[in-house]
Amino acid sequence: MNILVALAMASVATCVSDGAMCPPVEPAPTAAADPLSLPAPWDAVASSSTATAQSVQSVAIGERKALEHLGPMVLGRDGRSYSRIKNWAAMGAAEQNRTRRVILRRNAARAKKAHTGTV
Repeated sequence: MNILVALAMASVATCVSDGAMCPPVEPAPTAAADPLSLPAPWDAVASSSTATAQSVQSVAIGERKALEHLGPMVLGRDGRSYSRIKNWAAMGAAEQNRTRRVILRRNAARAKKAHTGTV
């Protein structure tokens, strides 16, 4: 038996057998109390930092938007899936240039394999 459970049981038994006054037990919360709820999505957006709110941009249909700050798209080995480099923002400029060259070369080779069907 767990030592904490044994101690709790001993204190309850002592309280009852001695006839001593036991400490009051807190009542369980009633069902009538309002449950806590999550904020609405628009409230969460409104309460976000102003820097985040200022970085949100709208794009019209057909408009092109450069996403250079996210880094190059990496073509998967299957030639169908894409991903991004997770630590792109943490890289220095020289490292980003090297990585971009390697990714572009690798993407071209993977795309060629995918189009020829030799994946």
